[in-house]
Amino acid sequence: MSAYIFGILLVFFAITLHAGANIIDSNFSNQLFKRVSSIVFFSELVGLVFLPVVIFISHPAPVSLGIAGLILICAAIETLYLFPYYWSFRKTDTSVVASLFSLGKIFVPVLAFFIVGERLAPIQYIGIVIIIFSSIALTFDFKQRRLNQAFFMMLGVSIMLAVESVLYKYIFDQGVSWGTVIFWASIFQFLIAASFMLSPKNRTDLGIARNHIKSFGYLFILEEALSWFGEVASIVAISLIPVSIVEGVGAAQPLFVLLYALLFKRIYPKLFKESTELNDMAHKSVYFGLIIIGTIVIVMK
Repeated sequence: MSAYIFGILLVFFAITLHAGANIIDSNFSNQLFKRVSSIVFFSELVGLVFLPVVIFISHPAPVSLGIAGLILICAAIETLYLFPYYWSFRKTDTSVVASLFSLGKIFVPVLAFFIVGERLAPIQYIGIVIIIFSSIALTFDFKQRRLNQAFFMMLGVSIMLAVESVLYKYIFDQGVSWGTVIFWASIFQFLIAASFMLSPKNRTDLGIARNHIKSFGYLFILEEALSWFGEVASIVAISLIPVSIVEGVGAAQPLFVLLYALLFKRIYPKLFKESTELNDMAHKSVYFGLIIIGTIVIVMK
């Protein structure tokens, strides 16, 4: 199997996991916690549990001060983007929030071109434009002719993640292994999240959240496992194939969110914040279909 095909498969593996994490994240944001800082802290804390997996598979190594600074920037982005991300779940459906990650895809090829010299075929850039159009249309309120508030929140998130992904690609081009990147990024992310607990209000909410942890601890472990392994798969994919391809294919993630809702909402109705009414499904299906077309065009080599 070629590195290109393996990288594409890793991206699809990542988005199936991240789609499941999106559903649980929406539940956390809307039902379990008042302050996002508590969710972020617990997520980064549980993430440390998986570090031995990285150490076993790909031994981390010391890095130069310059590379450490870039990894710190990526870690800060990975932590701070969670705030508008969780807030967006309080504004719209889970699949819509997931689709809005596509907004940043338009910035990835531009940044990748100037920072790492990455070039795609013209038809692949067309695919990215299709995805962006579909994401905007998906959240546009045609009755009131305005964009959903989640659009503007996720616009900031997607730009941050676009910068992060290109920086990761640059780090890999300097010969740093994926295990080293994940190890140091995880350490930095936890330290940043822990600094939020210096606030008395956050510590108070953290104390209250312990009761939720006791009742829903399995969901935290499941969510963090899905997020962590999905993130690892994405990072390894970035080390193998163009970062614009990784981010472009990732736009198919909301399709899996919607699929999970269709399959499991009747069994676990409280877990899903997703409208599956016929009119809403028809509206979403049109733009999800365009996202699929855009994804296929991007993957074409």
